[in-house]
Amino acid sequence: MAIVQPEETPEDYIYNFNLFKIKQNKLTNFVEIQQNNFISIMVKHNDSWILVEQERYGIKEKCIEPICGVIDDGEDPKDCAIRETQEESGHIIQTITPHGWAYVNPGMNNNKMYYFTAQTDGNPAGQQNLDENEVLEVIYSKTIPPFNSALLQKYNFMDLA
Repeated sequence: MAIVQPEETPEDYIYNFNLFKIKQNKLTNFVEIQQNNFISIMVKHNDSWILVEQERYGIKEKCIEPICGVIDDGEDPKDCAIRETQEESGHIIQTITPHGWAYVNPGMNNNKMYYFTAQTDGNPAGQQNLDENEVLEVIYSKTIPPFNSALLQKYNFMDLA
């Protein structure tokens, strides 16, 4: 059975924020959250992984996670991963490997998450260049979160671990 998609009108959007829009299907009352795509990158630095700790407003807790970021309109996902790594950690990527993409929450969201692994050497080349409301701390960890460990094993990247 196909999903019924009536012709779109501006009135279909019940909320329009700079990071996302919420649209309601007039026939089914389902809600669709339209967002830009994101990247997530696991970066190896010497014998550690570069992770970030930041407050996540949706869950009102601090999380330790890989570097992530929103892909700007017209930006290539790989270029975004390189940019976000430098902005969030100050590090310059030497090698980067793409590992595909997945829908984050296809029940409501239309965006994709692109996954990368990368290697960097040396000390950070510069300072963090964070977005206006972004506050995060860079963490160098010998271990990685279990989900990311499984992802890295799948893509034979564990030789850097």
